[in-house]
Amino acid sequence: MPPPPESGVERKLEPPPLPVVARPKPTGPRTARRQPWLDEARETLKRLEVVTRLPGWDDEGAEAFPASRWESARSFVAMVVLFDVPRPMISPCGDGYIHFEWRDGERTVLAELGDAKHVVSASSPSERTEETFSSLGDLLLRTTRLLDQRRGK
Repeated sequence: MPPPPESGVERKLEPPPLPVVARPKPTGPRTARRQPWLDEARETLKRLEVVTRLPGWDDEGAEAFPASRWESARSFVAMVVLFDVPRPMISPCGDGYIHFEWRDGERTVLAELGDAKHVVSASSPSERTEETFSSLGDLLLRTTRLLDQRRGK
């Protein structure tokens, strides 16, 4: 039961006004300019997805790629483009991975997208490194770091 009103007048309780908070300006990779190769990469992914829908798409008995793998590839492109990287060469491989490759003279960075496992490697005439990740985000971060190292950033 509510308490009786004071002095015969019922008070209405209203919440205090909410303070106005300014939103911070975004910083970091989200503010990077749109890369001119983004639309072309998206079109390439669409064409390659159609090609790899059927078993044996590579004339060597390769399995059809699941739609989820292409969804991961689209997500990877949407994220990597924010990091001011050059356009990668994109190709499906008979081993079931989608390759994103960056070449600069004798140096190469290769990101391979699978379903449960992703691989990034960097190679030059004097060295080769390879790392495996289960997270697309971890693959993205390592790939962009390797690309930055390659470009001397």
